[in-house]
Amino acid sequence: MSNLLEMLAILLIPAGLCYTFGRMIGDTRQGWAILAAMTLILAAFLLVGIPVESASTPTLTQAGLDTVASPFQAGGNMEGKETRCGIVNSGLWAAATTAASSGSVNAMHDSLTPLGGLAPMVLMRLGEVVFGGAGSGLYGMLIFALVAVFVSGLMVGRTPEYLGKKIEAYDMKMASLVILICPILVFGGTAIAVSCAPGRGAVFNPGPHGFSEILYALSSAGNNNGSAFGGLGVGVPLYHLLLGVAMFGARYWVIVPTLALAGSLAAKKKVPATEGTLPTHGPTFVLLLVGIVLIVGALTTFSIANDVAKYFAILPAAFAGVYPALGGLDVMKLTSPQSAIVSALVFNALIIMALIPMALEGVKYRPMSASSLLRRHLLPYGLGGLVVPFVGIKLIDMALHAAGFY
Repeated sequence: MSNLLEMLAILLIPAGLCYTFGRMIGDTRQGWAILAAMTLILAAFLLVGIPVESASTPTLTQAGLDTVASPFQAGGNMEGKETRCGIVNSGLWAAATTAASSGSVNAMHDSLTPLGGLAPMVLMRLGEVVFGGAGSGLYGMLIFALVAVFVSGLMVGRTPEYLGKKIEAYDMKMASLVILICPILVFGGTAIAVSCAPGRGAVFNPGPHGFSEILYALSSAGNNNGSAFGGLGVGVPLYHLLLGVAMFGARYWVIVPTLALAGSLAAKKKVPATEGTLPTHGPTFVLLLVGIVLIVGALTTFSIANDVAKYFAILPAAFAGVYPALGGLDVMKLTSPQSAIVSALVFNALIIMALIPMALEGVKYRPMSASSLLRRHLLPYGLGGLVVPFVGIKLIDMALHAAGFY
């Protein structure tokens, strides 16, 4: 009971600030809508993390461990968990601590099953907008709310509005900076760590899980958390530098465009709502907001420009030993499984940084038909988006091999 009460206390302040936001703007329905979106996302990841920890895994079964629930044990994957907490309370805490950026733990996250560890990692990778810290989750979710109304405005051909303020190009540029700063620092730091000997030497569990430990450490440092996968020795100068840069940049520099965005909206006159204004307090907007958070969070983690190439680079490298049939996907003939994963990660970080100037500059409006617009952009952005990642990942792999890394 004390474990449950302490977990609720962690969530009370960020949850209460949603209601405070509604009171401040004179419409508590807006605050309830933000809180509903946060709660839906948290509940979804609880439904992922707890059941997979409650079930056995092939490795535990092959080891001959008793994973069946009984009066003497909770069953499932109890490695790294306290008996008094069991599976459910450990899973609840893992999700709550990474959603609320408290950094506290009551179980070893490094001992979670693959999908069980995915839940806390994704909650951080979303930017910790699901409750988040004392206020940080609120303004993070409000940034996504602006993106949601902007996308909905594009779909219906109207100027987007939020709380009676028109959302314009400058506002979206600032919102884009808030969303992209953290992924750049996290993925850039992860790419550096896995590309050099000191970074790889501090991994106590080599292989795919070792990569997860590095990514989790950078994600935790950048997203104001503090929990970690314990199989990573971060007491080396390289990780001191990488984690310090991630902490400073991702925690403080996102505040600059956030304040610029707040000043821009405060200076605008409030426009009256019309029949075409999207209500931002109903279930439709809540679901739209949840979708935007998940989609944008996924795009900052898996850039769509190189997803296809990553299937051909990472899947054979990571799973061909277990599923030999996947070896047929190895069309790029990369140097090694480790080099394949590192090359795809480095390309992912580079492509995000390359796309930022394009996103900030925007495009000039040219009146033309939809078919002409499709033909104009299909070759450079359609075909190019498929071909360039293959070439880029292969060139990075060749450079890593020539430099003697693999």
